[in-house]
Amino acid sequence: MTQFRSIRSYFASRQMTPFDFQQLAWERTAARVDQLIQCPTGSGKTLAACGAILDQLMADERPQGLRLLYVTPLRAMTRDLELAVVEPLEQTPHRVMCRNGDSTASERMQVYRKPPQVLFTTPESLSVMLSSPKATTLFANLQLVVVDEWHDLWSSKRGVQTTLCLARLRQLSPNLVTTGVSATLANPQEALEALLPVGRKGAITSSDLARKLTLHITQHDTDSRLPWAGHLGMNLLGPVAKSLDAGITTLMFTNTRSQAEHWYQALSILRSDLKVFLHHGSLSREMRESVETALKEGTADLVVATSALDLGVDFQAVDRVIQIGSPRSVSRLLQRAGRAKHRPGEAIEMQLVPTHRLHLNEYAALADALDNHSLEPIRPPALSLDVLLQHLVTMAMQAPWHADAMQTEVCSIQAYQHLDSQQFAGLLTILSKGSDSLQQYAEFRRLVQLDDGTWAVASRQIAARHRMSIGTIVANTQVRVKMRRGKPFGEVEEQFAARLKPGDVFRFAGKRLKVHTLRDGELLVTPASSGVASEIPRWTGGRLPLSDTLAGFVMQRMGAHQPVSERIDNAEWLNHELQRTRALQADISHVPTKGRTLLEQYRSRDGHHIWIYPFAGWLVHQALAPLIAQRLATQQPATITWTVNDYGIEWLCSDREPIDRLLSDWEDLLSDHCLLDDLQSALQLSELARRQFRATARIAGWIFQGYPGRMKSARALQTSAGLLFDVLSTYDPEHLLLEQARQDVLREFCDLDRLRETCERLRCNPPQSVEVTRPSPLGLPLMIERLSARVSTETLQMRLAKLTAGFDD
Repeated sequence: MTQFRSIRSYFASRQMTPFDFQQLAWERTAARVDQLIQCPTGSGKTLAACGAILDQLMADERPQGLRLLYVTPLRAMTRDLELAVVEPLEQTPHRVMCRNGDSTASERMQVYRKPPQVLFTTPESLSVMLSSPKATTLFANLQLVVVDEWHDLWSSKRGVQTTLCLARLRQLSPNLVTTGVSATLANPQEALEALLPVGRKGAITSSDLARKLTLHITQHDTDSRLPWAGHLGMNLLGPVAKSLDAGITTLMFTNTRSQAEHWYQALSILRSDLKVFLHHGSLSREMRESVETALKEGTADLVVATSALDLGVDFQAVDRVIQIGSPRSVSRLLQRAGRAKHRPGEAIEMQLVPTHRLHLNEYAALADALDNHSLEPIRPPALSLDVLLQHLVTMAMQAPWHADAMQTEVCSIQAYQHLDSQQFAGLLTILSKGSDSLQQYAEFRRLVQLDDGTWAVASRQIAARHRMSIGTIVANTQVRVKMRRGKPFGEVEEQFAARLKPGDVFRFAGKRLKVHTLRDGELLVTPASSGVASEIPRWTGGRLPLSDTLAGFVMQRMGAHQPVSERIDNAEWLNHELQRTRALQADISHVPTKGRTLLEQYRSRDGHHIWIYPFAGWLVHQALAPLIAQRLATQQPATITWTVNDYGIEWLCSDREPIDRLLSDWEDLLSDHCLLDDLQSALQLSELARRQFRATARIAGWIFQGYPGRMKSARALQTSAGLLFDVLSTYDPEHLLLEQARQDVLREFCDLDRLRETCERLRCNPPQSVEVTRPSPLGLPLMIERLSARVSTETLQMRLAKLTAGFDD
């Protein structure tokens, strides 16, 4: 076969042969077929996506502008991918460049002055490039755009932003071919459709390079038992430390940054003979990049990390992966396991470290899900109007646009296919005057309509401010952590920093730090002396809810005894441990069964306890618990407190009347009738929406964060957002940005769709009530969660010792 001769020669020069799926991907690109390439991590997806264009470039000695645009979610990935593509083009006149937030001003200008043939960038930087009038020329000859890690982008507003950029690229280059690259997805057809214009057909290109995954669960090397609750997992520190070897690069994943800090400090002391590093999203870019370099070069023995290393940066030197606790989803397990032995088709083993006994059930459920090829379907956000407002101003900076043409362009992508003319007109009103109550303020007049009917940026000042905010997709507001005399070395969430008082001590970046003051968006700290007690950092980043797919397999496993999958190499031991847990649960209470909802009643010195187990994850439970409490208290005044975890809910009340009403009014309490109104009362949604509005307003461009070197403090930004929220709530309560903030709260705080599904399932599964004389293995973690928040450590240990007496006999 003479087709793709150049790229095949490159493969042959390195003693490689293209896989069938790579060849198929090249053929589809050459035939201008849009596609989604999905295959296991480390299988050669990058060359599959780029190979056809690289083949053309290797055979063509005449550079003809930008031909291939490669979009990745992380800056670190742009550097790695650039190196991977540079090699085939080394002997050609074609240039490869990287354009992201770390690029210098001269590098950014070079993209326009002398366009490369291959450009790697991020969604944010792509938005910035599209804001320039020069974008029309830059992208005129573009043949292929590749969107990497599409499964990660698609699940967030960054994916919406990406598809808006793709819609504009198709206007600039009508013959553009789109290729998405992703890990294995549960709903690949939907993912492909989200990437393409509405109604356009594409192809899914999959590989058969299955990587066999074996799971190994860490066991105690003594007679000590796993605890019944807890999240750090330090009881298994000894066996984990012994399993580490010098010269074998190990990547250890934790689910929270506080957990990562704890394990890093402990292993640095216990295994001082190893080169141990720490990596999480709150650390400074310089610290993170130094750790990533050590991983790539194989000079690190161990890196303790969070989900910041989940995505596909190529770390070929990684030999082993350890997961502390549960990964909380099947897809995350595969993603993290794929970081090891980043080579096509190579078998991998993942070491699982339970932090408490119920994690053993999750491990067995994970193996069941893998055997059934069950992954979590992604539920992307839709109709994100704040992102669209930002994009409309960005496009006006490129060139004035007509409303009808722009609405057609926007509605060509799946995220906005149901945007109607009335909503689009509302967006134009926001862009032209903010609202009727804000029209006298010039800063909200961002676009003006010209005599020819087109919409343009209102002023140079508006354009300058917007240029500094392009690409902003806000998560949690961050404050910088900085030594009183030194450079910043990371960030923590504002909510965490605001709770700290001068003199408080916490762990961060592997150091023990004492708070000096919080001022102007910076948390000033000093090194803490060894004699001062330490506080575990509990900033929000990193807490992962149980996925609905994994929750379903956990419920199945709890409700029916079945052997553990053979992909767990110590399955016999795990079978024995699970039988012990089931037997203890059955002895004290009942084992949850299909078609019924287990409801446990318990009387303690604190009051009357109710435990139910929907197995829907803490995100749903933290909305369901106050919802039912609110409905119970509405019927008759009562004081009810609640606690939640991934498996269940505990309500505590002073008398048993709420228990009787919960049993008698089960279906009414779970009704969908007036659900939003009741959630509003139960969760104080208006206050949550007020907090969310700051992020919504910043994305939409309503809140200016300040000029470089003169950034506004978090308090100033919150004050500005609060004033805007109050004005709109009073004078324009139906404003689109207020509604956007409310919808984001319902999606992110309580997962409204899944909450409704859970309520419907529980209505169809009547309660199986049982009175217990002590907390069961399922109820005990909920009680511990509540007790740990209000009793001293010593008292808590004493009470738990009594509650668990006999559990491990």
